[in-house]
Amino acid sequence: MINPHFLSEQAEYALYNADCLEVLPFLPNNTFQTIFADPPYFLSKGGFISKDGNWINNSKGEWDKAISPEEMDEFNSKWLELCKDKLKENGTIWICGTYHNIFSVERALKKCGYKIINIITWQKTNPQPSLTSGHFQYSTELIIWAKNATSKRHLFNEDEIKKIKFGKEMTDVWSIPAVKDWEKEFGKHSTQKPLALLYRILLSSTNAGDYVLDPFSGSCTTGVASLLLKRKFIGIEKSSEYYNLSIKRMADAENTDKQEFFKRKVFETADTLTVIINTVRNDVYDNSIEKGISYFRIGDSAGSLLVVPGFEKLGYVMFCSEGREPQLFKLKKRGFRIWSAEELRGKGFSPSHSKFYAVLFFDNTLPIPCVLTDYVKQKIRGGVKELLPVSLVIKKNHL
Repeated sequence: MINPHFLSEQAEYALYNADCLEVLPFLPNNTFQTIFADPPYFLSKGGFISKDGNWINNSKGEWDKAISPEEMDEFNSKWLELCKDKLKENGTIWICGTYHNIFSVERALKKCGYKIINIITWQKTNPQPSLTSGHFQYSTELIIWAKNATSKRHLFNEDEIKKIKFGKEMTDVWSIPAVKDWEKEFGKHSTQKPLALLYRILLSSTNAGDYVLDPFSGSCTTGVASLLLKRKFIGIEKSSEYYNLSIKRMADAENTDKQEFFKRKVFETADTLTVIINTVRNDVYDNSIEKGISYFRIGDSAGSLLVVPGFEKLGYVMFCSEGREPQLFKLKKRGFRIWSAEELRGKGFSPSHSKFYAVLFFDNTLPIPCVLTDYVKQKIRGGVKELLPVSLVIKKNHL
């Protein structure tokens, strides 16, 4: 094994600033539980395209320069052949692409003796506007999940993945936003993948302590996900610019507070549920559940309405009270009604802090068993009422 160009103090990750074809032969065989690869799509043909009257350079860099189909097949076969022996017996490889390169990857996988397990369609919930006309808006990428064709079994943490879907089986279509601003704090990579995507991939196919490899590590999103999940990581990046960006991102991700922030963010996808925590007195707790009504103040004493962003995603309400087990219920319908204090009193409640309240109607016949995360427990202890994406894990498939 050749020495990495950067090794973390705790040896949790190592980074190479080199061509993966030069480094891969020297990495130990039968070591990596998962390899994630986002190889060049070979899209850049040079020149400019017109967008809204402006000319835009469509070249991502020399590494993405367009090549012939034969050259692309040869390149993909080379690095995939080198990766094959690096996987553990039950290890798997994930390769991301679009129609520009993914069919070449598929051919190379078969040629090198891999077996495809799934082809994931990543649906971007916030796709970029089209730069040219005459076609539908591009909003998806494909991710091939494969293993050694001779491997009888592969690691798949199905129970962990079901938690993301709150007990439901996850399909091969993943609705996840493209990279957001908070992921570009130290710089931007032109083909950067969202942390939520890599977190899900590693959660499904690795365990704590496993080794993860990314031969085209770019800005090191795979490395950040590895740190969050306590996996050991080796990244290889040819570009010095992105290698330096990777060092900054990885150092930042070692911060405990930043890790908590990232863990909350990775679940803010279209697959998540949004819960509002309603911390109330015991008498209100019982009365609300009996009537199937949850209410809370949305204005000050003068009645000005302060609507919290995110209400359009709200689907569940959780009741918490001192000395009582929290209970989760599904709303009967999206959105809320605005009631006056007088209307609530007419329903048997005793509001006293505002003239107007947001009223939610929920199915009180079907409480949903759940386990609170540490983050939610902390919020409840603080008496905070707020919208929480993925604030809990459903025990059973009630949804």
